[in-house]
Amino acid sequence: MKGPLVVLALLLASGGGAADWPQWRGPARDGRITDLQTRAAWPEALAPAWKVTVGEGHASPVVAGDHVYVFSREGEDEVVRALELASGQTIWRQAYPAPYEMNPAAHAHGKGPKGTPVVADGRVCTLGISGILSCWDAGDGRPLWRKEFASQFSATSPLYGTAMSPVVDGGRVIAHVGGPGDGALTAFDAATGEVAWSWTGDGPGYASPVVAEIGGARQVVTFSESFLVGVSADDGTLLWQLPFTTSWVQNAVTPIVQGDTVIYSGLDHPVQAVKVTTKDGRWTTTPAWENDAVACYMSTPVLADGRIFGFSQRKHGQFFALDAASGETVWLSGGRQGDNAAVLAGGGVLFLLTNEATLIVAPQAGEAFAPKRTWPVAGSPTWAHPVVLDEGVLVKDVETLALLRFEGGTGAAGIVAPPPAGERETTGAVARSPAGETGAADAVAPAPAGERETTGAVARSPEKGAEMSWIWFVVGAVLSWGLYGPVLHKGQMALGNPLKAFLFVGFAYFLVGVLVPLASLASQGQLKGFTTAGMMTSTWAGVLGALGAVCVIYAFRAGGAPLWVMPLVFAGAPIVNVLYSMWQHPPKAAPSPMLYVGFLMAAAGAYMVLHYKPQG
Repeated sequence: MKGPLVVLALLLASGGGAADWPQWRGPARDGRITDLQTRAAWPEALAPAWKVTVGEGHASPVVAGDHVYVFSREGEDEVVRALELASGQTIWRQAYPAPYEMNPAAHAHGKGPKGTPVVADGRVCTLGISGILSCWDAGDGRPLWRKEFASQFSATSPLYGTAMSPVVDGGRVIAHVGGPGDGALTAFDAATGEVAWSWTGDGPGYASPVVAEIGGARQVVTFSESFLVGVSADDGTLLWQLPFTTSWVQNAVTPIVQGDTVIYSGLDHPVQAVKVTTKDGRWTTTPAWENDAVACYMSTPVLADGRIFGFSQRKHGQFFALDAASGETVWLSGGRQGDNAAVLAGGGVLFLLTNEATLIVAPQAGEAFAPKRTWPVAGSPTWAHPVVLDEGVLVKDVETLALLRFEGGTGAAGIVAPPPAGERETTGAVARSPAGETGAADAVAPAPAGERETTGAVARSPEKGAEMSWIWFVVGAVLSWGLYGPVLHKGQMALGNPLKAFLFVGFAYFLVGVLVPLASLASQGQLKGFTTAGMMTSTWAGVLGALGAVCVIYAFRAGGAPLWVMPLVFAGAPIVNVLYSMWQHPPKAAPSPMLYVGFLMAAAGAYMVLHYKPQG
C-alpha cells in the first residue's frame, strides 16, 4: 500500500496538485478552486489514502505546500497541528487550555472551534470558540503570540461561540473580537500581535470578513452583530454600513464582493445585492436586486462563471443557481438535501458537501441541477468545508480528518471502503510545546464524542441519541399547555374574579419569564447586546401571549368549559400561525391543496374532541 502514497507525495511535491488552500474558502476566500483539472468522468467510489483522529470541531482544514493544518478540540484544550499531506503523519502539535461552556440554546452545536485557521508568511493564525487569537510558526509550531480579551470586553465571543475565520491582509491579521453589543473589528500586526487599527461600532457576527477593492478603496467587508459593513483596510475607518439582523441574531453568511457589488443573505432573508459607490468622499449603497425564492442560513454561496451557486434553507435544504447580474433563478434542486452544505466551484463543476457527509459533484453549466456523482465520505456529520485537490479531497467530520483519492476507488458505486486495520489510521508523532509556553499544551485528553454550523456554519450535527432531544421540550410544552386551561379555570373559580386569576398568571410570568432569565444571563455575562428590534418584537410576542391568557380567562367566565375552550384554541392556533407566516413571507407558488385539508382536519379534530367529551 506504500506505492500509491509515494506517487501521491511526488505529485504534491512537484506541484502537480491544485493551488494551496491556506484559509477559509480557499486562496481568494471565495470558494473557487483554482488550477483544478477538468475531468471527463468521475470515479464511482473514492479511495481512502489516510485517516487520522484530530479532535472535534467544525474548523476546516487548510493546506500550504505539503502541510495540512487542523484546528480542533481535545477535552478542554484547543489544539492546532500540522500534518504531512501525503501520509497524514503529525509533524507538530500544540495545545492550550480553552474551557468553554456552550449557551444552553446551542448545546448540541458542540464546543468548537469553528473558525478556520489562516496560513500566511510562514505563520498560522487561529481564533478559538471563546475568542482566543493565537499565532504559530507554520514550520515547527512555536507559539509566536496570543491575545485574550477578557479584560477588554464583557464577553469575548458571541452568544453561540466564535465562528468567524480570521483573514490576513498586508501583514495584518484581521478578526472581529469581543461579544454581544461590545466588540471590535481589529487588525493585528501578524509578526507581533500589536493592534494596528480597531473599529468598535458593533459586536461580532458569525460570518467571516473578506478584503476587497471597492470604489478605489481597499476595505474589509463583513457582517457585524447588527450590520453589513465596509471598513477601511488601511486604518479601520467605517466607510458604509447597512442594518441587517436575523432571528436569534445569527449573521452567519460571508458576503460576496464582485466589483462594486456586494451579495449577501441570512436566516429567512432573501439573497440580495447592493451597489457600493462613492462620490465626493461620501459612500452610498443602492439596492441592485433580490431573490426571495432562496435564503442562506449558514452556507455561503460561490460566484463562478456569471452564476451564484449556493444552498438555501428553503424546503429543508435546497441547492440553487442564480444569474449574478440580475439575481434571477436559473435552477433549484429538490428539497430535503440537509441542514447545511459547503459549496465550492472549480474545474467546471460544483463540489457540494452536506452536513450528512454526502459529497456531490454537479456541473456548473446547464439549466437544471444534474449531479454527476454522489459519494458518502465520512461516518459522522461534516460541517467543516472540504479541501479539493487534483488528487482527491480532504474531509473533516466530527473527530477525524481523511484524504480520499479520486483515482483507484473500488467497490460498489459511491461507497468509501474503510482503511485496512492498523495500516491507514494514525495519529503520528506528537511534538511537544516549548517549556513554559502554555503549561497544559502537552496533555492530550480524549476528544468528546460527537449540529448544527457554522460556517460558516455556524454548528454541528446532533449526535445519535441527541437528534431527537428537542422532543422532550415539546412533551413539556404539551403537558404545560394541556394543563394550563383546566388549572386556570380552577383558579378563577376559587378567586371568583377573572382579573384576580390573571394577576397571578402575570406574577408567575414575572417569576419564570423575568427573574429566571435575568439570573441565567447574569451568570453567563450576557446582560449586554439587546437590540431594539429584538426587544420590540419579543415584547410584542409577550403581549400576544398575555392577551391569549386574558381571552382564555374570559372564555371561561362567559361559560366555556376547558373541554370546549382548549381544543378550539389549540386547533385554531396552528391555522393562524400558517396564515400569518404566509402573509409575512408570501409563497412563490400556490399552496398545496393538502394545506386546506389540514385546516379541515384540525377543525374536525376539535369538533370530535368537543362532541365526544366525557360527561362529568
